[in-house]
Amino acid sequence: MTRRPQPSIIELAIRNLVAGGMSPTKASLKGAQAAVLVWALGHAAHELGRWPTQAEYAAFWGISERTAQREWVLFGQAFPGEQSPERLARHIVAELGKRIGDKKSAGDSLAVSAPVSPA
Repeated sequence: MTRRPQPSIIELAIRNLVAGGMSPTKASLKGAQAAVLVWALGHAAHELGRWPTQAEYAAFWGISERTAQREWVLFGQAFPGEQSPERLARHIVAELGKRIGDKKSAGDSLAVSAPVSPA
């Protein structure tokens, strides 16, 4: 029996949103947004040299704290088994290495296989 490869982070986000009742079209958009948050948090951590709080993340990207809160809520819908985006962001950082510091790596992060879900 062949094992299916682990889905990418964006694929997992879309699947979870569709399973939660969202239309496939809307889930594609929202799933991409949730997956980009994972990369953006990892990029911010790389640049700051530590894992930022939600408020520090907002300041780093020049967005309001309310916008960051909405991003975290969307993340929770796309990845219902996760406490926060940090575990997945750490996975992206580990997979991309120093390339996480390059804003062009955001597209690469969408193709990274999702880690095994936490128990």
